[in-house]
Amino acid sequence: MAKRIYSIAIAISVVLGVYLYIAKETNSTSMALIVATLTFFLFSMGIHGVLAHTITRSDKGTFIDRLSYFYGRSVGDSVRYLSISYPASSLP
Repeated sequence: MAKRIYSIAIAISVVLGVYLYIAKETNSTSMALIVATLTFFLFSMGIHGVLAHTITRSDKGTFIDRLSYFYGRSVGDSVRYLSISYPASSLP
């Protein structure tokens, strides 16, 4: 159900984009800005929602590994980089 809702958001954003392209001369600047912002918001929300509901638990590990390949770090390095370490004497 969620993938259908996000797919509808993508379809609405494409329709708004086509409208903006066809009727670009008839709209004011503020109207064009509002429609462009709404189009971008709906499209990015739809892509994020479809991708988030498509990836399964078994795919998440390989997805993170692929992302870490593009960023040039291994997953372990990223976890160590983001983790906070405390000295042993400061722990209760």
